[in-house]
Amino acid sequence: MTDRPLRTAGDALRWGSSLLREAGLGDPGREAAILLCSVLECDKAVLYAYPERKLSPGEASLFRRLIHRRCARVPLQYLTRRQEFMSLSFHVDERCFIPRPETELLVEEALKHLGEDGAGKLAVDLGTGCGCIAVSLAYWCPNLRVWACDVSAAALQVALRNCRAHKVQDRVRLVKGDLWAAFAGWDLEERVDVVVANPPYVSEEELASVQPEVRHEPPEALVPPVYATEFYRRIFEGAAVALKDGGLLLVETAPSLIPQLEPILRQQPVWMEVRVLRDLAGAERALAATRECRRCVERPPRCRELGCGRWTATIQTRHR
Repeated sequence: MTDRPLRTAGDALRWGSSLLREAGLGDPGREAAILLCSVLECDKAVLYAYPERKLSPGEASLFRRLIHRRCARVPLQYLTRRQEFMSLSFHVDERCFIPRPETELLVEEALKHLGEDGAGKLAVDLGTGCGCIAVSLAYWCPNLRVWACDVSAAALQVALRNCRAHKVQDRVRLVKGDLWAAFAGWDLEERVDVVVANPPYVSEEELASVQPEVRHEPPEALVPPVYATEFYRRIFEGAAVALKDGGLLLVETAPSLIPQLEPILRQQPVWMEVRVLRDLAGAERALAATRECRRCVERPPRCRELGCGRWTATIQTRHR
């Protein structure tokens, strides 16, 4: 279809929908409306109520560029610069991975463990990207402190913007570095209540067959620098040191990796209550594990005799 004049919102919607349909997009009308709302800074109810609304030349030109980029399979979120996560709006762009709905599972589990307030508690977010996990935890737990790291300085710039947008920058500390190396010298041992990680877990082979939109995302946010299981082992080992007794580890992964990763956790005595978490589609999407009481691991018979504080009931059950 030729680039005909776009004088009104209705003209733009019809033109944009037609081009997206020709490009093979699954929901062209909805996507055209989202892009036009982004240009006009209005919601869809207003857009549909006033299709006769006049477009300025600048608005028409910007909308054309967005439609053509979407036809080239640039992710919709990069074009609108927005993605919703945990009922919050996050800025996203080409510097960071786009948050997925299934990752909300990690945040929901973490919030259950932390309680409503999070006072006096500390969470660590490994590989924060745009900051969606760290910001969501701090926003919904108003007294929680969060330390978040990423290897990408560019992604951390996006995370800082989102921290400021949701007014949690005073409680979220952003650090550049690779996993636990980012916190070297911070004396994290037995100080952390929750560790959350959504690391890269797409293999090079899988990357070749993903949707075209995914290939626009930063490759370092998709593919781990080493074999995936070794990458997760580093997360597990550091978490075992950093977590308090009874602290919670939550990691997202690919369903295909669960059979390899779950036994690693179960075979290590430092972890108890290892669980596989399913996403809304029913796929095995994440692993949760609780840090075992250190006395219980080191001296189980003596631990049984003396009791283990808040974990006494669990330990008595394990050593009965």
